[in-house]
Amino acid sequence: MAIMTAYTKSHYDEYYGKGYWIDKSLDACINQGMERFPDKTVLVSGDVRLTFADLRDLVDRCAWEFLRLGFGKDDIVSVQLPTIHECVIAALAFNKIGVVMNPITPAYRHAEVENILRNTEPRGVMIPDEVKGFSYPEMISQIRPRLPSPIRHILVVGDDVPDGMIPFRKIIESTEGREHRAELDRHRGDPDAPLMVAFTGGTTGEPKAAISTTNSGLYTTRQIAKLFGITGNDSFLTFVPIAHAYGLLNSVCMPIDQGAKNVLLNDFDAEKALQIVQEEKISFIWGTGPQAAAMYRAYKDTGGRYDASSLRYFQVAGATGPITTEVAEGIWSDWGCQPFGMYGSTESGRPFIIPPGTPPNLVFKTDGKVLPGEQFKICDESRQEAPAGEVGELAMKGPSVFAGYYANQKRTLESFDREGFFYTGDLARLDEQGFMSIQGRTKDMIRRGGVNIYAKEIEALLNEHPKIQEAYVVGVPDERVGEKACACVIVRPDTDDLILEEMVSYLLGRGVSKIRCPEYLRIVQTFPRAGGVGRTRKFVLAEESKVALGL
Repeated sequence: MAIMTAYTKSHYDEYYGKGYWIDKSLDACINQGMERFPDKTVLVSGDVRLTFADLRDLVDRCAWEFLRLGFGKDDIVSVQLPTIHECVIAALAFNKIGVVMNPITPAYRHAEVENILRNTEPRGVMIPDEVKGFSYPEMISQIRPRLPSPIRHILVVGDDVPDGMIPFRKIIESTEGREHRAELDRHRGDPDAPLMVAFTGGTTGEPKAAISTTNSGLYTTRQIAKLFGITGNDSFLTFVPIAHAYGLLNSVCMPIDQGAKNVLLNDFDAEKALQIVQEEKISFIWGTGPQAAAMYRAYKDTGGRYDASSLRYFQVAGATGPITTEVAEGIWSDWGCQPFGMYGSTESGRPFIIPPGTPPNLVFKTDGKVLPGEQFKICDESRQEAPAGEVGELAMKGPSVFAGYYANQKRTLESFDREGFFYTGDLARLDEQGFMSIQGRTKDMIRRGGVNIYAKEIEALLNEHPKIQEAYVVGVPDERVGEKACACVIVRPDTDDLILEEMVSYLLGRGVSKIRCPEYLRIVQTFPRAGGVGRTRKFVLAEESKVALGL
């Protein structure tokens, strides 16, 4: 069944006409790298080191075997693999023959995976045999009989492959693809065809599968490469899950597109990461705030033993709590490396980014400036543009915006206005310098009587409290005023417990009005996370808080 997208002729005319989209597939990127630098190392995963020539050969082997299994254009294959080279090879091979990848973060388990498989009805599933003692084949075997459509093939990476499932090792070791070069050459990938359908909505409770093409997905990465001067001479280090929309585009497609080396580290260890930086001369890291902080602590704890001078940029992804100004300034001064954040989503791409040269004290105070070619507006609840400087819902339009929700035309139509702007559900404010700051989700805005409380504003202040390691603010029901704010906090190790009065006094001292201060405080050990980049599931946190407070 063909996958329909919301792009019209006007999209293609405008974006191709302005050079935002180009007629270049991922497969063409591999060919370009192989022709220019066949012996250049392009992918490193543990002891595996692959050149462009190796990658071309392995992708073609897999593509041929996938065709023999009956996979073809617009078929969906769900891929739930760790950050390993097999995931990269499979993704590139699927894209070459027109198969649409449905990335599933490895952290997801039965409930999440079953929901995704029910909604995408994939023809195939690709999984590891086990990770940290968890059996993925066993999980899929339990889910499979309950699905509305049969899964034709289950591919397993690893040695423990149950009967009836296909060892990926046999596919990657096959040499038959070499004998069918002419037929394989007819499959070159299409930059305007769906690259992936990736589920979103993990923090709101409403999962939706967003369709991205190679062109829409790579527009942002190409703009980032231009802005940061990224070339084939750079070396990337990837911690984030690559079976994830963010990881697939930034950590797989971007290095291939730029002809750069990509080093994968599946099980994050701060000192191991520093060792890789030194040995591989890493210049660009895709990671998260806690990983950046852990690496810097390890660097200081080892007396600066590791040489991190090759690092130029550290991209901090995910709503995992920002790194402190102290850590940002330390990374900048000790490594000569700029940590930076950016705003985006599965639907909108990454249209806002902290530009190079932004001072470290501002790096995590905003969510960046808009990239060239992207359009945005900030709207009130009636979808009219809000006055300058006011908080409103961010709406995006541009070449990185997704192609609609898979098999959900109603939700697609509801998410766009007549001008083609996609309403993100994020509350934003624009300052006089053109920096945009996210204030939370529209569903995160707490309405206390006639007062709107923007959760992220309060969270940003709480995360600077000396006793607080990480904090989130959620709304809980109240019969009199509708909602009240509840602060959920993980305190730093070796500190005294925080009490409500102390927290409120601190916020008042930071200029927060009494009516906007949280009226409840919960000290917790962990937060409910969506898989992968560690995004906190605030709808779950709100429900947990309601139960814990007896409301």
